[in-house]
Amino acid sequence: MMLAEIIDVIFDNPVIKYYFEKEFYFEYFFAFLVFAPWKERRRFWFLTLPLYFAACLGGIDFIPLEDITYFYPIVFAVLFAVCFISFKLDIFQALFYAVDAYAIQFAASCLSFIIIPFIDKHLTNASTRYYVHVIVSMILLYVLAYFLIARRRKNQAVKIYHIRVTLTSLIGIGIFVFLSTIYKSDWGRFWMHYPAQNVVMLMFTFSGIGILLFNDLNTKQKKMEEEQNILELMLKKDEMQYEQTKALIERINIREHDLRHQQECRELSKEEQEELKEISSTNIARFATGNSSIDVILSEQAYICHKKNIQLLCNINGQLLSFIKSAHIASLFTNALNNAVNYLDKVTDQEKKIIRVSLQGNRDNIILAFQNYLETPLETEGNLPKTTAKEKELHGFGLKSIQNIVSMYDGYLNISQENNTFTLIINFSQPTPALKEELTKGLIA
Repeated sequence: MMLAEIIDVIFDNPVIKYYFEKEFYFEYFFAFLVFAPWKERRRFWFLTLPLYFAACLGGIDFIPLEDITYFYPIVFAVLFAVCFISFKLDIFQALFYAVDAYAIQFAASCLSFIIIPFIDKHLTNASTRYYVHVIVSMILLYVLAYFLIARRRKNQAVKIYHIRVTLTSLIGIGIFVFLSTIYKSDWGRFWMHYPAQNVVMLMFTFSGIGILLFNDLNTKQKKMEEEQNILELMLKKDEMQYEQTKALIERINIREHDLRHQQECRELSKEEQEELKEISSTNIARFATGNSSIDVILSEQAYICHKKNIQLLCNINGQLLSFIKSAHIASLFTNALNNAVNYLDKVTDQEKKIIRVSLQGNRDNIILAFQNYLETPLETEGNLPKTTAKEKELHGFGLKSIQNIVSMYDGYLNISQENNTFTLIINFSQPTPALKEELTKGLIA
């Protein structure tokens, strides 16, 4: 038996025929499954999702819709409603997923007409030809949509611009219904007999893909905007923490100086002796790097390292970063050192609990480097390691914050994970005297 005959036999059964009688319902539902945010599913999703078929097969099919214009919006509304009650989404997010599904289904449906010539020559049965080219186009586009778009969303609800999604939905549904109506009309059937059929269907296909890509761009822009807001909040938080730490260290140093001076002149009271003992026991290291901002952060981090039995070794010429704002310096050092401390805190081998920080420069470049022991290389996303924290959405911004600050000063960041060593290298070009003065005044940055 030839392959064509085998395919004819496979498709010549009541189940397949029933599927293609109701193919729009099934294709639209399968398209939604590609994009569905499964991590956001509700407790009884397996009971609510089938309501889609109950509404379509048991309801819409019995409504006398003489005008096909109303058919597609009604099915869209049913899937939108089922999506909303089956997943933990707001109205706009449910609308977003319903449009994505409609866009890829519409594109696959139109693509099926383009690939007809490649299948017709091998299959003789008209029904089989139709079944095959529909299935091939659907699998092709659905698989591509999953790997290029859906998988990147990690089955989570996307963050979107509500107004854009609403407008995209209205425009998209309008386009799909309009083109579908044209295709079903006499004018559409007239075009289908012309050699221009493939061109027309290709335009229809790209209209569906275009709506899908526009929606995806919407999510990317929203994510970037939210990340930027988080980075700005982190920078403000780092600046506030820096100022608080600086003030605290200054108060401690002044108080210790006063008590020691008084100790030389008179015998301290019992309370004063206890206070001096407590201040001395804090083990706040004093640094003199040539940059007071770096000194403050290193003093704070050295104290944290001491408590966690981590060595902090520094070789720093702080004057090299005099052109960078104090808040930015604080954020750079704090985030880099916090990452190293958090990792080494889990290491049991005391000899490996060492952080090395160096800041050196030559005529052209300034190199700031942070090094610590690394058991196994970390997974990366882009050029940055992924966070190891359980709550991914709330962590992983430390290195992004560093990268954001480095870019403000036209520097670049490089990360190495070789020989059980994690190395973060930040490279700045030496600023010209004029630029250095301008940066120092705060006119840039």
